[in-house]
Amino acid sequence: MARRLALALLASLLGWAVLARPARAQVQGGGGLVETRTPPWRLQPKRWFFATRVDLGFVFLRPRISLGYGQPHARWLGIDINPIVSGEGLGAYGGLRFALPYLDLRVGGRWRFFTFRRSFLEQKDRYIREDIELRDGPKSRYAALEAELTGNFPIRKLSLLQFELAGSYVIGVPDGYNVYEEDIRVVLEPPWVWRARVGYAFRLLREDALTVGLLVEIVHNPGRDKFAIRGGVRMALRIRYDLDMRLAFIPVLVSKDSLGAAGGDVFLIGLRWRWATGQP
Repeated sequence: MARRLALALLASLLGWAVLARPARAQVQGGGGLVETRTPPWRLQPKRWFFATRVDLGFVFLRPRISLGYGQPHARWLGIDINPIVSGEGLGAYGGLRFALPYLDLRVGGRWRFFTFRRSFLEQKDRYIREDIELRDGPKSRYAALEAELTGNFPIRKLSLLQFELAGSYVIGVPDGYNVYEEDIRVVLEPPWVWRARVGYAFRLLREDALTVGLLVEIVHNPGRDKFAIRGGVRMALRIRYDLDMRLAFIPVLVSKDSLGAAGGDVFLIGLRWRWATGQP
């Protein structure tokens, strides 16, 4: 039922994107009020700014606060701070952000300080979904120092080559235990875990309002010496210059663990809204 509702929402918003006019504002001109189009973030003037980005979806809320200089949500330098609210628990992230042409680098720390239903896991060779649902160990509270580099390179007018490289150093896990890492979605033995993702995306519809891409991701935890391979499709639909709908279906393709939907992003659907001070 939930999947049918999500598909209906996707179809409705896709139709809206095809038919809708670009977001416009009214400004005072020489002959009275003149309708002007709000420019995309990458075409707005450079400035000091305070900005927010809110991701809202099925059982998750991720508001982000950014302070920096440049073109907000496009090319800028500054700091990111965001609480993390999901069906798994509560947390927070803070760090530096360097958003450059074609490249985006963030370096910071993430703290998972409250869990609704997770425990640290006794160490063993293989885990199934029921293992990570049990609450018979210490509550799963931990922190991670992490860095992530993302690239988006235009190949042709309507396509992009995308990649993502990330590494995390997990701390706060008691000796003799492993942890299900909520954001990377793998069971790991601390401290190190890394992942690499590569994809190819197509930009479609009027003014490239729709981006659809295929991707493959590899995750490796040296502590357990385990690899996981995921692959699937990711979509972003621009409804207005400040509002997107996002969809991801990235299941596990290869893994020694059997975590089901908890091992990937399976039918993740949500909205992303952006705002910044000093908008034209």
